[in-house]
Amino acid sequence: MAFKFAVMGSSMVFVGYVTYKYMIRPSPSIYTEKPFFEEALLLTRGYKPITEKLVEPIQSLKIDTSNEFNKLTLLGAQVQIPVRGAQRSGTVYCYATRDSLDDEWHVDKLEFKPNNQPNRYPFYDRSLRRVPTPSEQALIDYKKELEEKKAKQSMTSSTTSASV
Repeated sequence: MAFKFAVMGSSMVFVGYVTYKYMIRPSPSIYTEKPFFEEALLLTRGYKPITEKLVEPIQSLKIDTSNEFNKLTLLGAQVQIPVRGAQRSGTVYCYATRDSLDDEWHVDKLEFKPNNQPNRYPFYDRSLRRVPTPSEQALIDYKKELEEKKAKQSMTSSTTSASV
Protein backbone atom coordinates (compact mmCIF):
# COMPACT_ATOMS: atom_id res chain seq x y z
CA MET A 1 0.00 0.00 0.00
CA ALA A 2 2.80 2.41 0.88
CA PHE A 3 4.59 1.50 -2.35
CA LYS A 4 1.49 2.30 -4.43
CA PHE A 5 1.11 5.58 -2.59
CA ALA A 6 4.76 6.47 -3.25
CA VAL A 7 4.49 5.58 -6.96
CA MET A 8 1.26 7.54 -7.30
CA GLY A 9 2.70 10.56 -5.49
CA SER A 10 5.92 10.60 -7.48
CA SER A 11 4.04 10.28 -10.78
CA MET A 12 1.79 13.19 -9.79
CA VAL A 13 4.86 15.28 -8.94
CA PHE A 14 6.44 14.38 -12.28
CA VAL A 15 3.28 15.30 -14.24
CA GLY A 16 3.03 18.56 -12.30
CA TYR A 17 6.66 19.43 -13.03
CA VAL A 18 6.33 18.67 -16.75
CA THR A 19 3.12 20.71 -16.94
CA TYR A 20 4.80 23.62 -15.15
CA LYS A 21 7.80 23.53 -17.51
CA TYR A 22 5.49 23.37 -20.53
CA MET A 23 3.26 26.21 -19.32
CA ILE A 24 6.15 28.51 -18.41
CA ARG A 25 7.49 28.45 -22.00
CA PRO A 26 5.80 31.12 -24.09
CA SER A 27 4.10 30.27 -27.35
CA PRO A 28 5.98 31.08 -30.59
CA SER A 29 2.95 33.16 -31.60
CA ILE A 30 4.11 35.99 -29.31
CA TYR A 31 6.73 36.65 -31.99
CA THR A 32 4.90 35.63 -35.16
CA GLU A 33 1.88 37.83 -34.46
CA LYS A 34 3.98 41.01 -34.24
CA PRO A 35 4.34 43.24 -37.32
CA PHE A 36 8.15 43.12 -37.18
CA PHE A 37 8.03 39.38 -37.90
CA GLU A 38 6.25 39.85 -41.24
CA GLU A 39 8.45 42.84 -42.10
CA ALA A 40 11.58 40.78 -41.42
CA LEU A 41 10.36 37.97 -43.66
CA LEU A 42 9.39 40.44 -46.39
CA LEU A 43 12.85 42.05 -46.30
CA THR A 44 14.50 38.61 -46.30
CA ARG A 45 12.48 37.44 -49.30
CA GLY A 46 13.31 40.68 -51.10
CA TYR A 47 17.08 40.39 -50.65
CA LYS A 48 18.44 38.76 -53.80
CA PRO A 49 21.61 37.07 -52.38
CA ILE A 50 19.50 35.24 -49.78
CA THR A 51 16.82 34.19 -52.26
CA GLU A 52 19.55 32.90 -54.60
CA LYS A 53 21.21 30.95 -51.78
CA LEU A 54 18.05 29.42 -50.28
CA VAL A 55 16.00 29.27 -53.52
CA GLU A 56 12.39 30.40 -53.31
CA PRO A 57 9.88 29.87 -51.77
CA ILE A 58 11.36 30.98 -48.47
CA GLN A 59 9.26 29.97 -45.47
CA SER A 60 9.68 30.53 -41.77
CA LEU A 61 9.91 27.58 -39.42
CA LYS A 62 8.80 27.33 -35.79
CA ILE A 63 10.59 29.73 -33.44
CA ASP A 64 12.37 28.09 -30.51
CA THR A 65 11.08 29.99 -27.47
CA SER A 66 13.54 28.25 -25.14
CA ASN A 67 16.45 29.93 -26.95
CA GLU A 68 18.08 32.57 -24.75
CA PHE A 69 18.57 34.91 -27.74
CA ASN A 70 14.83 35.36 -28.27
CA LYS A 71 13.61 38.25 -26.11
CA LEU A 72 10.53 40.43 -26.27
CA THR A 73 10.12 43.51 -24.08
CA LEU A 74 7.62 46.34 -24.25
CA LEU A 75 9.86 48.48 -26.49
CA GLY A 76 12.35 46.03 -28.00
CA ALA A 77 12.63 42.58 -29.48
CA GLN A 78 15.28 40.25 -30.79
CA VAL A 79 14.41 36.92 -32.32
CA GLN A 80 16.00 34.14 -34.34
CA ILE A 81 13.74 33.24 -37.24
CA PRO A 82 14.61 29.88 -38.78
CA VAL A 83 13.93 29.97 -42.54
CA ARG A 84 13.96 27.29 -45.20
CA GLY A 85 14.10 27.58 -48.95
CA ALA A 86 13.71 24.92 -51.61
CA GLN A 87 17.38 23.89 -51.38
CA ARG A 88 18.92 25.25 -48.16
CA SER A 89 18.00 26.68 -44.79
CA GLY A 90 19.35 29.27 -42.40
CA THR A 91 18.51 31.68 -39.61
CA VAL A 92 17.50 35.34 -39.77
CA TYR A 93 18.43 37.37 -36.68
CA CYS A 94 15.92 40.18 -36.26
CA TYR A 95 16.30 43.21 -33.98
CA ALA A 96 13.24 45.47 -33.67
CA THR A 97 12.20 48.45 -31.53
CA ARG A 98 9.42 50.95 -31.09
CA ASP A 99 9.52 54.40 -29.51
CA SER A 100 6.47 53.99 -27.27
CA LEU A 101 3.67 51.51 -26.67
CA ASP A 102 1.44 53.44 -29.09
CA ASP A 103 3.99 53.39 -31.93
CA GLU A 104 4.50 50.75 -34.58
CA TRP A 105 7.32 48.21 -34.47
CA HIS A 106 10.31 48.87 -36.74
CA VAL A 107 12.92 46.35 -37.81
CA ASP A 108 16.26 47.95 -36.95
CA LYS A 109 18.70 45.29 -38.10
CA LEU A 110 18.62 41.93 -39.86
CA GLU A 111 21.42 39.37 -40.10
CA PHE A 112 21.46 36.08 -41.99
CA LYS A 113 23.37 32.93 -41.05
CA PRO A 114 23.28 29.95 -43.43
CA ASN A 115 23.13 26.64 -41.55
CA ASN A 116 26.39 25.40 -43.09
CA GLN A 117 28.45 28.49 -42.16
CA PRO A 118 29.58 29.84 -38.76
CA ASN A 119 29.22 33.59 -39.45
CA ARG A 120 26.27 35.95 -39.57
CA TYR A 121 25.99 38.41 -42.44
CA PRO A 122 24.17 41.73 -41.86
CA PHE A 123 21.93 42.61 -44.79
CA TYR A 124 19.61 45.32 -43.44
CA ASP A 125 20.25 48.27 -41.12
CA ARG A 126 17.50 50.83 -40.64
CA SER A 127 19.91 53.51 -39.39
CA LEU A 128 21.71 53.47 -42.75
CA ARG A 129 18.43 53.79 -44.61
CA ARG A 130 17.60 57.02 -42.76
CA VAL A 131 13.85 56.80 -42.65
CA PRO A 132 12.47 59.73 -40.65
CA THR A 133 10.76 58.94 -37.39
CA PRO A 134 7.06 59.87 -37.11
CA SER A 135 7.89 63.07 -35.18
CA GLU A 136 10.53 64.05 -37.76
CA GLN A 137 8.05 63.35 -40.55
CA ALA A 138 5.44 65.54 -38.83
CA LEU A 139 7.98 68.39 -38.64
CA ILE A 140 8.86 67.97 -42.33
CA ASP A 141 5.17 68.01 -43.28
CA TYR A 142 4.58 71.11 -41.13
CA LYS A 143 7.48 72.97 -42.80
CA LYS A 144 6.13 72.06 -46.25
CA GLU A 145 2.70 73.32 -45.25
CA LEU A 146 4.18 76.65 -44.07
CA GLU A 147 6.10 77.06 -47.33
CA GLU A 148 2.96 76.38 -49.35
CA LYS A 149 1.00 78.97 -47.34
CA LYS A 150 3.76 81.55 -47.86
CA ALA A 151 3.81 80.80 -51.59
CA LYS A 152 0.02 81.21 -51.80
CA GLN A 153 0.15 84.47 -49.84
CA SER A 154 2.89 85.87 -52.05
CA MET A 155 0.90 84.84 -55.16
CA THR A 156 -2.28 86.51 -53.88
CA SER A 157 -0.43 89.65 -52.79
CA SER A 158 1.35 89.92 -56.16
CA THR A 159 -1.92 89.48 -58.09
CA THR A 160 -3.69 92.05 -55.91
CA SER A 161 -0.95 94.64 -56.36
CA ALA A 162 -0.83 93.95 -60.12
CA SER A 163 -4.59 94.45 -60.51
CA VAL A 164 -4.53 97.81 -58.66
